[in-house]
Amino acid sequence: MFKALVTNPPWPGDGYGARSSVRWPHKRKDKKLEYPIFLAYTVALLKEAGVETAFLDGVCDELGIERYAEEILKIAPSFVAMECSTPSIDHDLESVRRIKAKRSDVFLALMGSHATYFHKELLSEHREVDAIIRGEFEITVRELGLALKQGLPLSGVAGITYREGSEVRVNPERPFDADLDRWPYPAREVIPIEKYQTAQYQGKRGTFMLSSRGCPYRCTFCLWPGTMVGRDFRSRDPEAVVNEMEHLVQHYGVDDIYFDDDTMTIDRERLLRICRLIQERDLKVHWISMGRVDTVDEELLTEMRKAGCDNLYLGVESGSEEMLKRLKKGIGLDQVEKAFQMARKAGIKTQAFFMLGGPGETHETLKETIDFAVRLDPDNAQFAAAVPYPGTEMYEESLRKGYLRAQTWEDYAARDIVLETETLSRLDLEKARLEAYRRFYLRPRFILRTLTRLTSAREFRRVWRGSVSILSRLIYFSKNVRRKTRTASSRALESA
Repeated sequence: MFKALVTNPPWPGDGYGARSSVRWPHKRKDKKLEYPIFLAYTVALLKEAGVETAFLDGVCDELGIERYAEEILKIAPSFVAMECSTPSIDHDLESVRRIKAKRSDVFLALMGSHATYFHKELLSEHREVDAIIRGEFEITVRELGLALKQGLPLSGVAGITYREGSEVRVNPERPFDADLDRWPYPAREVIPIEKYQTAQYQGKRGTFMLSSRGCPYRCTFCLWPGTMVGRDFRSRDPEAVVNEMEHLVQHYGVDDIYFDDDTMTIDRERLLRICRLIQERDLKVHWISMGRVDTVDEELLTEMRKAGCDNLYLGVESGSEEMLKRLKKGIGLDQVEKAFQMARKAGIKTQAFFMLGGPGETHETLKETIDFAVRLDPDNAQFAAAVPYPGTEMYEESLRKGYLRAQTWEDYAARDIVLETETLSRLDLEKARLEAYRRFYLRPRFILRTLTRLTSAREFRRVWRGSVSILSRLIYFSKNVRRKTRTASSRALESA
């Protein structure tokens, strides 16, 4: 009997590999993993099409590669659709080899941004891989599964690259599905919500949702628009979005929803309608939105707060106007300040995302960013080192200019610095990242404000989870700076 397996493979080594549903695949110390919503949609679409489907998460279930291959042997699938990523690709390929050693007849396809970008190379260099599912993969996995089940030629499956004899065949691109309301809900009955409780949830039971896909903006560092979800904004009907929210509350006891849309705030009228429907139904659930500073206003933020939105995540990236232009962010610092002021006035907590060390960054622009973050004073801030993932404009520029310092693909796991330019060494950037976290989070004003908010169990959970995360980062970055400083000193002595 034909059976499909949708899977997130193991990512061995220190910590837990955050890969599935993650824009910046990375290693983390704690087991706070994002809900694999793309895989959950894939399972749902296959099952809806009548394909018997299983799911296996090698990271969440803490499986080593050998044990993972043994579990797959027990499932006995005919077709395996495996998500992979840049920093985990060598482990992913080892999983492929172990599976094929035990079941040479299984049809095994890789998917994800790294596989999309290197689709020809992966098939040419790794005979164990049977196909690459390019781009947004859910519909393509369903169509590939049906073709394999029915014995149809793979030439008719848009969006795949596959091997035919000794030849690598590249089928036409699959058009993006604009009617997302036709899709079934993610298969949460197969992939349990409770196994994936990330640090951003303030309640007891949170999960991911998508109300739209795609992003029309051209940021040089952003991975998904160019390799996965596309640049056209595709949205679900407000009624359908609120229906799913209600379903989550009533059937799964969800009290926190994280909308992992690329930019939920693009269509103002649609989001206003969602907010008003939530209020009309008196739906009691907290939710988090990602947005852009140039797509929000006072009325929208006020309605979002009334409807239960208590956190807004905004990409700022830099406190330097020059760097914002280099990154093609399309915003100005005055817009950033205004958006955060409006969110604060509406009663919505904010998290600002900053990126340090991209091409063109200098000591001066780094200082501008850290100073700006402190002055902006969001409720939380993240300072990430720039990681130029394959498939981004930043990767192409860094490759062309010789800025990449990664020795292996695993160096892209966002724990180390992989970029070094004419103006900034990796040690410079490590020091700047540590300084940013210290200056922002160890301010008396920030600490006092945080303590005064401890008025409920919900707020205590948020502060506790956030504090643990920040403390672990400070410790890790401090160790990195000390280690690299010792290394630099040793090299200086040797050359002397």
